[in-house]
Amino acid sequence: PFSGSQASHNGSDYFTKQSPGTESIGLAFLGNMAVVSLSETTLHGVMDRFYDTSGSLTSLASSSGYQTMVEAAGGYQAGGGSWFVQVNPVMDLLRTGLSIAMMMEGEAEMLPTVMGLLNDLGMDNMWAGGMSYRDSGGTAHSVSLQHVDLAGDGLVPQMMGAVGPANLDKLNAIPGDAMGGEVVSMGGLGALYDFLEGVYDTFVPEGEKAEVEGMFLSPVFGGVDVRNDIFANIDGTMATYAMPGLAFMGAPATIFSMEMKDPEAFVAAIETTLPALSGVLGEMMGAPGGINLKRSMVGDASFIEIDLSKNPALSMTMMSPAMAIQGNELTMCLESADALKQLLNGEIGDGSAMDDDRLADFVRQLQRDGDVVRVKFTDSAEAFAVIYNQVAGPMQMMAGGMGDVPLDISLMPSEQSISQHLDMELQGSAFAGNDPSLTINRSKSQFTGSDFMPLIAVAAVFGIGVAAEMPMEGEVAEPEISPEEIARADIAGLRASLTVYKISERSYPDALHDLLRSLPDYPNGCYPHAELPSDPWGGDYLYRIDGRKAVVWSAGPNGIDEDGEGDDVTRSR
Repeated sequence: PFSGSQASHNGSDYFTKQSPGTESIGLAFLGNMAVVSLSETTLHGVMDRFYDTSGSLTSLASSSGYQTMVEAAGGYQAGGGSWFVQVNPVMDLLRTGLSIAMMMEGEAEMLPTVMGLLNDLGMDNMWAGGMSYRDSGGTAHSVSLQHVDLAGDGLVPQMMGAVGPANLDKLNAIPGDAMGGEVVSMGGLGALYDFLEGVYDTFVPEGEKAEVEGMFLSPVFGGVDVRNDIFANIDGTMATYAMPGLAFMGAPATIFSMEMKDPEAFVAAIETTLPALSGVLGEMMGAPGGINLKRSMVGDASFIEIDLSKNPALSMTMMSPAMAIQGNELTMCLESADALKQLLNGEIGDGSAMDDDRLADFVRQLQRDGDVVRVKFTDSAEAFAVIYNQVAGPMQMMAGGMGDVPLDISLMPSEQSISQHLDMELQGSAFAGNDPSLTINRSKSQFTGSDFMPLIAVAAVFGIGVAAEMPMEGEVAEPEISPEEIARADIAGLRASLTVYKISERSYPDALHDLLRSLPDYPNGCYPHAELPSDPWGGDYLYRIDGRKAVVWSAGPNGIDEDGEGDDVTRSR
């Protein structure tokens, strides 16, 4: 709706649009690229670089940081993309924006303080860049680098400078049947505490500060050295992993194992603060109740159970946290004290995570980059099974008594039919060339979360239907289902089948009728019926592949395909 015009720069045409009260928006076509910029000056610079044959004009792509990133990624990858950010100009832009905003709000006297806090972050000399692509097998890869000037002042250089190589022996200690886990080097948390304390002292008014300290901080943390006993005490490698079926109602239990300077000081701080926190919150909520900590020995470990049963609010979480001290390590499980006991007694855990060649090969790749500081893995099949069954199971159990809920629950594929195709997701970081100022991050995954949304949507739609149509006592359920609701339910089912097809064949089908085709994993096809549904108005459902997404819609009551507009019915309208 805004006025537009054609302009020219050094003999090359481009287009501009002008909206009221803003700068003009420029659009230029350079070869097979469309370039859009909110600044015509910037657009001119891009055009100059595109047509430059002398090589005299530099760009981010010619910077040493960008070239280092490309080299680490193994060169440019077909069908991939790259990004690069120099933090200096971003921070300058942030400072300018905050200065203008604060002066307009009459808060100019606070500007030096706010600018000082931004400087205290120490991010000015950082840069970061990365590349992402999919290989011929469909696996998604990402490689990124970040550089921090460790000689500089500020929070980020202090924290990064305190991080050393991770203790990879902790990967060997993660059980082989864990759903996923992470090993990461920790350090510099004392600097983080100092920064947060500075923010609190700077921005909380003195009157409010006295109230907060009187009502909360002094009663809870009085007598505890929070900085040194809690924050800065965590120093070394932390391992985290999830064990299936050990928490309430079969949920996973998460185990934390942290190397510390003084684990006893950490536990003593918790023993002081938790009961005090329970008392303060109980008074505030009008539901007093205590938290009791009980010590015992499990093998050679000092075992601390945290009893929440006498706290009305916390007891509803069905959690039974516990901690254990062995040497300089503190191991913790928030969900189940029994799970932690079983772990300490060697009653759970099968083999080691590093027995899996996929993880071992990935770690070796990181070690070739330099000193490893972080490794994370997820058994996608196990994780999907837990999440999917928690959503789908209850829905399937309730399906029989729901009558005309507008969704065929048979469209939901079994967990095994999906999980058999899932691979391990891997992420990791290392100091490139053992240079702690330069961190390389790698990841590889078979699927992204959005790939599974159609499957989860089937269960969610059914769950909504159950909630909406559940009769009150003495009533008979008589759901009123519109044609549009039926169409959206059909679309959800088709999209679920499309996802199953993609997982089995590694790509979406060319047409919806391919869902009926026999496949090695699905001899009767990915759609659970012999024929595809027609929409409520007698038309066929429409389908296209939009990038990496499958789009399904109905032409609606008028039978005219309006590409999802007009009276067309889509999954969301």
